[in-house]
Amino acid sequence: MSESTTNRVVSGPEGVWPRAGRTDSTDPATVTLAVDQPEMDHPEAARPGSDKKAVCHPMLDYPDTAQAGTAGMAQWVSDPWLGFDTETTGVSPTCDRIVTAATVTRFSTGVTETKSWLINPQVPIPARATAVHGISTEYASSNGQDPREGLDQISEVLANHMSQGRIIVVFNAGFDLPLLEADSKRHGVKSLSERLDGEVAPVADPLVLDRALDRYRKGKRTLADVALAYGIAVPEDTHQAHVDSILALEVLGAILDRYPSLGAMSLSELHQYQRDSHSRWAEDFQKFLASKGKTSQISRVWF
Repeated sequence: MSESTTNRVVSGPEGVWPRAGRTDSTDPATVTLAVDQPEMDHPEAARPGSDKKAVCHPMLDYPDTAQAGTAGMAQWVSDPWLGFDTETTGVSPTCDRIVTAATVTRFSTGVTETKSWLINPQVPIPARATAVHGISTEYASSNGQDPREGLDQISEVLANHMSQGRIIVVFNAGFDLPLLEADSKRHGVKSLSERLDGEVAPVADPLVLDRALDRYRKGKRTLADVALAYGIAVPEDTHQAHVDSILALEVLGAILDRYPSLGAMSLSELHQYQRDSHSRWAEDFQKFLASKGKTSQISRVWF
């Protein structure tokens, strides 16, 4: 992977950053939606579902009118998909910051285009976060680009894709998209929602879809776990943003193969289906927690 000297956006199929002391014990990609995930040692991060308030660092029955494509599928199925993923300083979408991010655009020909960012978050990266994604505070500070520049580039790439009526694929969008919004506003960067006139859409979230369509499957639903459930080989170098972006694209493709009726939905129908599905899951999950004597509040809002 080569790095541009003008905008420091990295393009190519492979990662470039050292994996300092990385372990696979924690997957923050689903921590905002799964209370059985361990928490990163981020002292200001409120544990998802707890009553603790987050304290931020100071500023340094759906298919009906789908536009059908090949074999009854909606056009979005054959349009380019853009996978998006972040690696961060912690697990709070409102207080933590992006350290690395990637977009992977996959065309119907099978060709992919990858863009990756290494950002200086301007706050210390907790050791447990470094253990997940391999980026230390020292490395990000020395090699990362200014967050204002990086966040602007990320949001522009996403907005350009979505404004053409094309989906972005984000595993656990309820974490990555609010995180991008909050980090952008923190640094005075025009947010993704502002670039899209308020609504961040269309989005496909394989986590939400899998929960809705295979409700009673036991076990965790991290990206790796869900991939394995669909027979997808999981690479050893997960927790790199570009690797996880590709894996999310593959999981969505496998979900469509297993549940082809999804492909007949229009983009607006798919988006609403996911909103409703997340709300139902959150309600059911909160009832389950209550049955165990827990009082955690699970947000009904997807993102």
